[in-house]
Amino acid sequence: FEGLSRQETDLADLKRTMRYDRLGVNDVLLRVEKDYKQNLIPEPACLLPTLDQVAADEHIIDIARDRARALAALGREHGLAGLSIGNLAAAIGISKSGLYAHFGSKEELQLATVAEAERILTEEVVQPALAARPGLAQLAAACEAFFSYVQRRVFPGGCFFAATALEMGARPGPVKDRLAAIQSDFTALLRSFAATALEQHELPAGESPDWLAFEMHAILLGADTK
Repeated sequence: FEGLSRQETDLADLKRTMRYDRLGVNDVLLRVEKDYKQNLIPEPACLLPTLDQVAADEHIIDIARDRARALAALGREHGLAGLSIGNLAAAIGISKSGLYAHFGSKEELQLATVAEAERILTEEVVQPALAARPGLAQLAAACEAFFSYVQRRVFPGGCFFAATALEMGARPGPVKDRLAAIQSDFTALLRSFAATALEQHELPAGESPDWLAFEMHAILLGADTK
């Protein structure tokens, strides 16, 4: 019965995302693939008509974006250190040799994952904050967008950067440096919002933009562990 329930859930979610959330189709497909490999789908033929529709639909997001999202999800679930050409190839269903054409090394794979995660963070958190009225409203918008980003599990398990900053903190190299730069840029953005709010007398006169940005960033990252 558990297998049939999982099969029905997978099929329903696949149909729903095809109709209402085409950006989410690949995530459902990854889950279907996992369930299939774990023998949790007792009647795979029931999924075939819908799978054929996905394969034929030119409006479904292109394979490059599918791969990028799979990269970031794998990185969040298994950690950047656990990423490999092999497990990515298995997750998205293409050959290792096909991926070697895109990523010549594990480090390049990790950096590509970080770049995609940064793009998603910018889209989900930074852009909504920048769109708000300068000053205190931007600080509030940044917090609201970040909390939503974590609550909606844009990445499985929470914030990509909260996890990978700890994981890669003791591993010197380009990946650690890039993660640190992204975190620093986000803190600097919060500081600029706070400085504007201070100039506009929206914060107490003695408030330090540097300290406020540091505290806010720490609180946001801490929210990911709740």
